[in-house]
Amino acid sequence: MFQMQKNCKKIAKKLLDNKMNYLHLKNKLINKNHEKL
Repeated sequence: MFQMQKNCKKIAKKLLDNKMNYLHLKNKLINKNHEKL
């Protein structure tokens, strides 16, 4: 039971990290496009 909770937390953290990376990349792309204009 406890092991499962630990794994869930790990997965949640990984998903959160992926989301942050995705948002960061998205912002970078948006900034790049603004520079072109």
